[in-house]
Amino acid sequence: MGYAADLAEARKMKACLERHGVRVSIELQAGAGGSWGEHTAHQFNMSHHTATRPSQGLTPALGIVKRGRSDVPGPLANGYGGYDRIYRILTFGRANHPGAGGPVTLGGITVPYNNGRPYIWGTEFEGGYEQYTPEMRDFMDRANAGITEYWAQRRGRSVAHQLEMNLEHATWTTRKVDRIGYTRASSIRAIKAILDNPTTTGDEFDMATIEQLREIVREEVWGYRGLDYVNEKDPATQQHKLAKAHEYAHQAASRDVWAERGIDYVNDSPATQQHKLAKAHEYSRLAAIRSGEALAKVSALQATVRELAKGQGADPDAIDAAINKAVKAALADLEITLTTAKEN
Repeated sequence: MGYAADLAEARKMKACLERHGVRVSIELQAGAGGSWGEHTAHQFNMSHHTATRPSQGLTPALGIVKRGRSDVPGPLANGYGGYDRIYRILTFGRANHPGAGGPVTLGGITVPYNNGRPYIWGTEFEGGYEQYTPEMRDFMDRANAGITEYWAQRRGRSVAHQLEMNLEHATWTTRKVDRIGYTRASSIRAIKAILDNPTTTGDEFDMATIEQLREIVREEVWGYRGLDYVNEKDPATQQHKLAKAHEYAHQAASRDVWAERGIDYVNDSPATQQHKLAKAHEYSRLAAIRSGEALAKVSALQATVRELAKGQGADPDAIDAAINKAVKAALADLEITLTTAKEN
């Protein structure tokens, strides 16, 4: 087991979390002692709090959770939920989060005395001094619902069975207190309410009206800047559009690298700076490839929407005309933007 296997699992967990309306960031690192692949042993889900206040920022304890303290090496949890209400998947290795405690038996499975790390997925949620806001409670409940769903799938259990394997820190040890406003029982009730009422109830296209179908296409066209250079007849214009596509990909990659990868090399040693900068360039290259693939999918999207339009009783030609109109509008706006940029 290693990074690749854990990344595959992280993506599956991300999908479960997103199904319940949770924003997710995968920020994988090795577990305590360099461990990977503990998803072969994890069975339970435990919620902790970090002992912080919202006034301290959006993610005041994230660095400590990742790196640990002088007396306890990191990571201090498998997952992390900040005041920004983004769930960060940190490690499928062993995390130093449960501490001494147990044994505890839930769902017919026992976690041995003082040996919780291999069995318990732990999440550190910011908080601990003040009552949680309704928005933060909703985020935590949805996150735990997604995690419950993931482990149910991973273990081949029913969701109802896996639900009983959620615990608060005080369930494991009397040394700790539960999150403010929560007990194990109240947490399970909140998670169950989310699982019983999923955020999405069907396929988006199945529920869409004709106007919504048009809007979906319009958004896709604007999202990719309308750069349909594949069907462009003039070679010079095609090259121009292709160059702009690469430029937009580079810009998007730069934003993704700093916002999502957190590669802050300014304050690092020269050797570490070089390493992180090389990784940033690699992420930019991959993002550019993904951007090119996305552009190629615009024409496929057009065909798909035509088929969906038939199912809605709409005229496919009318939908096609709306798509072409949106593309032309996007291209016209792009040329205006380029002209303005040149003038400046």
